[in-house]
Amino acid sequence: MGDLARARVTLNSAWEISENGVMGDHHGQVYEKQQKLPAAVHLYTLALEANPRLEETPSRIRNLPQIDLPGNQMSAGEELKVMRTLKPPTIIKETASADFDVLIMSNGKIEKANFYKGSELLSHAGRSLEKAQFREPFPLNSAAHLIRRGTLSCSDTGCSFAFYPPSLAAGPN
Repeated sequence: MGDLARARVTLNSAWEISENGVMGDHHGQVYEKQQKLPAAVHLYTLALEANPRLEETPSRIRNLPQIDLPGNQMSAGEELKVMRTLKPPTIIKETASADFDVLIMSNGKIEKANFYKGSELLSHAGRSLEKAQFREPFPLNSAAHLIRRGTLSCSDTGCSFAFYPPSLAAGPN
């Protein structure tokens, strides 16, 4: 409909929540139409990492003019992992991991975290996860809530909480 700025905001939310390659490709197309070519290539690369079977995305990249990208970037796979990882406060200083289901509010706050399975050392860590903030993936003025599963991992160097990729979380449990 020609409203590229609004499309970019909406597609960014859809991409960050779903990590769906098609959403990433569409997001890249918006950047391409806005002549933000490095951002378009970046999104196309992430989309292909999320879904290597995208048929049209490689040709979109090939059809763009040659673009110089920064040389010290992390791999697309690493970047996707970073996108879905939080750093909660240190919970324990022992090595342990556990899976939790979390309810994320539209403002990025984790409202509720329920222990699913894993080390009993972390079975009561839900309250600590509820203090963590997820960057706001929702469109402005959204009242949506999102349930996600992830793994809390702790060691003597601290803790991290990594959401499962949505494609894995949708599978049978």
